[in-house]
Amino acid sequence: MKYKFNYPSGIVPTFPQSEPIHQEIPQTPHPLIYSGTAAESDRPNHAEVAKRPHNPPQYCARVESQRQTPTREDLESRIVQLWKNVWLGLYQAENREIRSLYIRLEALYLGTGLTHKFRLGELHLLNRSLSEWSINSGIASLKLFENLSFLTLQSVVEILEAYKCEIANLDRLFSILRNSQTSLHGNNDRQKAEVEKDFFAVSAPMERRIRQYDIRMNVLNMDICDEAMALGVKTRQRGQHVYYRAFPNQQPVLGIAADFPLLRFRVMFICLKKIISPASL
Repeated sequence: MKYKFNYPSGIVPTFPQSEPIHQEIPQTPHPLIYSGTAAESDRPNHAEVAKRPHNPPQYCARVESQRQTPTREDLESRIVQLWKNVWLGLYQAENREIRSLYIRLEALYLGTGLTHKFRLGELHLLNRSLSEWSINSGIASLKLFENLSFLTLQSVVEILEAYKCEIANLDRLFSILRNSQTSLHGNNDRQKAEVEKDFFAVSAPMERRIRQYDIRMNVLNMDICDEAMALGVKTRQRGQHVYYRAFPNQQPVLGIAADFPLLRFRVMFICLKKIISPASL
């Protein structure tokens, strides 16, 4: 039932106005989009942002773009650094009285009571010296020429990195031998057998790999010389042994085989000088 109230004429009832229940909630700025102190004109229009296409970050493309193709200078610097690491890690020790690592290894090998039987694993192929006139001495014969192809330089880097992986194995062999040195009265047969087993378990496969690296390096040395001769028809360039670039302020440590030709030349030069000197006339 509805009630109708009749008010006297000229009288308009007034009622207290109540606050609205649903108030407008002020929008706060998104912390990841803009700061609260930004001006209204700087705030992005969310409607426009929603219409933009979604482009995920191209991480792979960015990484690939950062990988630049190495230049010839980069490859040559890499070769010199790798060659130096391999030479000091497998063949020659720096700042030592006895620089040949093979001689040091041989001394420790005999110090355990073992004897040479010229078998696989005794690492005689590490007994190398620098050779400027041969191409069959592994990395000891490596020379660089100007304008070598990128493929040739990359092949040198690949082989030198393979050599470098054997440095840790040689360090392990030194550790085995040094920890197994004989006493004053020598080791018994059982101790020698254990040392021999541990040593050749590392050295035999290591020697097989290094021999294969030497074969590939000798072929590459020959290819480098052939390529340099083809370029030398126009440039008449001369190669430089990597040793002189790795150790620019040192004289090369030549072996006995490398010293003999030079020694004979010096003796002949001195004899001829005495023969044709004015005092002898």
